[in-house]
Amino acid sequence: MPKPHLSIILPFRDSERELFALTLLKLDEALSTSDYSYEVLILEENARVELHPYSQEFTGLFKKTKWFENDTVRGVGDLFRQGMLKARGTFRLFLEPFAISSFEGISKALALCGKGSEIVIGRRTLRTLRFEASRSAFFRARTVLTTLFTELSRIIFHYDTRSGFVLLSGETADKLALLMRVQNSGFIQELLILGKRFDFTAVSHPIVWQPSPNHLTLREKFVSFLQSFKVRLWIKKGKYDT
Repeated sequence: MPKPHLSIILPFRDSERELFALTLLKLDEALSTSDYSYEVLILEENARVELHPYSQEFTGLFKKTKWFENDTVRGVGDLFRQGMLKARGTFRLFLEPFAISSFEGISKALALCGKGSEIVIGRRTLRTLRFEASRSAFFRARTVLTTLFTELSRIIFHYDTRSGFVLLSGETADKLALLMRVQNSGFIQELLILGKRFDFTAVSHPIVWQPSPNHLTLREKFVSFLQSFKVRLWIKKGKYDT
């Protein structure tokens, strides 16, 4: 069976059902006009939640969709690693539901990979931020604040380390996903540090995005910031030696 050109890995959270359904609809609309083959892998973050009616509905509606249950909750980093290893595509995109409007950028990101970049990280900015009309003033203010923090953090890391849009070549995914250890939202720092160590080229790509209440917290960003120091310590201790 020939492998698809693109694998898209979507994490499913019970708290984001409506946003997730909208993501799938937009994704199906965008990819139905593409000229390349693809598959969609849905990784359930918490199999203890009764979501099987959703899995049957989604896999019935979208022919190229596969649903995988996750028996234990280990975090978004573990979902990223699992998805990259389960995917068969020449290129593999990890896409979180809040990156809902970024499908127009998939072809551009693929083009970057085709020009020799093995890792493409989506970049959220205030300019590309889009709000749902129902969002409160407090939520909007908090999102702007955390987005400013994200833009400042790029001065240090040069990348948006919680973008929700990560594209890898298949070769890069097979190499790095087997080594990755971070299970929380600091996985992008680990990916970039390991990519640099193994001479993979990484670039940043702007995406349009729509925030949800579940991913933008200063605490999470601080944890991600600290994770980079842990990864460098693991490298010194030989934890990634192959």
